[in-house]
Amino acid sequence: MIANKEKLRSYLESEKLTAQDFARRLGVEQSEADKLLTGERVGYDNAHEFG
Repeated sequence: MIANKEKLRSYLESEKLTAQDFARRLGVEQSEADKLLTGERVGYDNAHEFG
């Protein structure tokens, strides 16, 4: 699944979060959070939060 990267970026900016903070909140590895933020495919469970 591919998440909406613009929506994710907007969320991070509004919450003043870094990519590392974002990964921690989702409980995923930094590499998975980076994939979400660049619009790469990730597993459904990770993308579902922001799809």
